[in-house]
Amino acid sequence: MIRHKLADMAVSIEGARYLTYKSAIEFENGKINPGSLAMAQLEVGRRLIGVVDEALQIFGGYGYMAEQAIEHYFRDAWAIAVELGTEEELKDRIAETILP
Repeated sequence: MIRHKLADMAVSIEGARYLTYKSAIEFENGKINPGSLAMAQLEVGRRLIGVVDEALQIFGGYGYMAEQAIEHYFRDAWAIAVELGTEEELKDRIAETILP
């Protein structure tokens, strides 16, 4: 059901927003934790791609046409996720902070 997909997408967006704000507040207060930042980067990247991919599924074949905005969002989402860091890099940073 499309309504449920949209609800799941909204939950993902809010979760990513929370992690982003949390990291920004920590940075502003000078208490940034590299592991916490890496967790935010990893999860925001995953959620970004997931939400845009789900939107493509909702649009069906029309979503893949170059003149559709969702197609541009899909390419941008992957580019942003790559800029945030690879999963392996981010997982290594997270592991370094939780393992002695």
